[in-house]
Amino acid sequence: MEFCTGGELYKVIHSRDSGLERNRISGGVTPRVAQHWIGELVLTLEYLHQRHTVYRDLKPENCMLDNQGHVKLVDFGMAKRLEPKDHFRTKTNCGTLIYQAPEMLLNRPYSIEPDWWALGVLVFEVFMLRCPWDWSRDITDHFNIQQAIMAVNIRWGKRGGVDRVTKDLINTLLVFNPEKRIAGLIAKLKDHKFFKGIEWNLLLNKQVPVPFIPNFRRRSVHRTNRMARLGPVEDVPGRRYFSGVFDEYPESMEDSGPELCQKDGMLWDHLLDRVTAMLLG
Repeated sequence: MEFCTGGELYKVIHSRDSGLERNRISGGVTPRVAQHWIGELVLTLEYLHQRHTVYRDLKPENCMLDNQGHVKLVDFGMAKRLEPKDHFRTKTNCGTLIYQAPEMLLNRPYSIEPDWWALGVLVFEVFMLRCPWDWSRDITDHFNIQQAIMAVNIRWGKRGGVDRVTKDLINTLLVFNPEKRIAGLIAKLKDHKFFKGIEWNLLLNKQVPVPFIPNFRRRSVHRTNRMARLGPVEDVPGRRYFSGVFDEYPESMEDSGPELCQKDGMLWDHLLDRVTAMLLG
């Protein structure tokens, strides 16, 4: 399995020391960088859907950047291969609430449509650093967030943060009716003004210049300095809990598993530092 030294897209877009060029109004990513990331995600979803596979858990935490700045989709615990006997449809309500499509909340059969809805939410977050349904990403009022999704009540904000072209792209993806959402969608996306200048065949073959390459050396040094106070990995409290938590909670039930405590998260960072140090020689 490839080691993605660039880390999670979520951490990259929300971290102030990632080295990203940012929008001065919203603090989000600039269109030049976002165009490349989102274009690669479009191609990734197209590849999966051509093989009758729906991903169902698209969010920045499941998008990793490699050392060249290319986006990799990870964690296929929620993915499902659609079968002919089921008319290439399924009905399971799964994934993360703020990225869930209306048809999931309504427990209606669906195929690949929820993935494109989730992409619309992700595009919004990349630019605005929050989800479309509230001013904060830490949402605990599930009822209100579900109502906002069902009404497609996008909170753009008064200060803007996205231009007219980007807003049109988001509106193209966040369509309530799943059939209308995906009708001719791939052609619409590839011809959309947001992707102006993109040669899709070149992007597919990684022959397009990457606008942002993660500075994982700087991030690794920052994490290592933070971990130095804890000593060797063997001395970190909670090590046994950390090693067994994923055996107890399978990926398909990830919402029922406990979140990692702070020390476990620091341990994970320390382990990544060791691997990074080995790769750097």
